[in-house]
Amino acid sequence: MPVPGGYGSPSPLLSRAVEEARQNVANSVNGLNVDEQTANTLGVGGICSGIAISWVIMFLNNVQEAKNRAGFESVFTVLRYQGAYFQELDYAATGSVADAERYNKVAKHNMRALPEVAASDVNTVAVPTPSHWAAVLEIWGHSIGVGAYSGEYFIMDPNFGLFRYTSFIAYRADLKQLVEARRVRKLMGPTDTVRFYFFVRAA
Repeated sequence: MPVPGGYGSPSPLLSRAVEEARQNVANSVNGLNVDEQTANTLGVGGICSGIAISWVIMFLNNVQEAKNRAGFESVFTVLRYQGAYFQELDYAATGSVADAERYNKVAKHNMRALPEVAASDVNTVAVPTPSHWAAVLEIWGHSIGVGAYSGEYFIMDPNFGLFRYTSFIAYRADLKQLVEARRVRKLMGPTDTVRFYFFVRAA
């Protein structure tokens, strides 16, 4: 079922997905068995950037749990746990997340970063030509993961869960609606941009 009232939207978000794995867990280290230093460093702040890049790594390394409902529900705690440490190491969706030496140590050298893309309208952003790609999308203080594999498209929002699409048009429409809801909530203007950090499987 769609997400009602997400980011203050008057209309339900992510309503066009053919399958979803909803999550309602706090986007923080609350309830995670992380070490004391990590907990103190992150405090009560969100760990969405860390969760997003953790999902991108799983997705591009063909971890099936990153792509299906039952698997995602079982692995979401792992994503949060890994995400907490990425967040602590400043693997936020700026700068260091695109550092090849650092992320390749985790991604088993299976990922290649593409140039980042800034856009005020997500409908104008061209997706990578390989059929298997993923991105961290930074949306004014929040990060989500998006990706494509074998003709299907995915949106992973750490606040809501995983949403799968069999139509690019439906995927793009839901992504546009989510971004615009966030724009309104954060009082951003029509020319303010979001940032895509694209990755593909390395050759």
